[in-house]
Amino acid sequence: MPGRQPPVNAAGAGEPRPDGNAVYRIDPDGFVTEIFRQRVLVLSMVERDGLLLLGTGSDGLVYQLNPAADETVVVAKVEPKQVMALLPTRDDNIYLGMANTGGLATLSAGHAAQGTYTSPVLDATQVSKFGK
Repeated sequence: MPGRQPPVNAAGAGEPRPDGNAVYRIDPDGFVTEIFRQRVLVLSMVERDGLLLLGTGSDGLVYQLNPAADETVVVAKVEPKQVMALLPTRDDNIYLGMANTGGLATLSAGHAAQGTYTSPVLDATQVSKFGK
């Protein structure tokens, strides 16, 4: 019947597929190429200047895909775990709308003036003294 939606299986909802989720490029001749596959939920996507940004759930990663160079890099990791929306601005920033708890962030070009690196705990299993 027109207008009816197929039933949704709630089991596993909000989880990435075991073989990952993919993004495909379809060229003007109709040729389909897989340009991205990761075990993440792709929740948002925006294109700018030939680059594709993907906002994901679970780990709060933002991927940048460059299909012309066949490159994929993680450009951001945000604490609120799901990047639900990506909004480009005229001044070349990208606003990130996040969920689980809600939040907003700005992704801009260039390098941050300062940052923090947090590493996992290292248990030396004996009395030790670490340097900087």
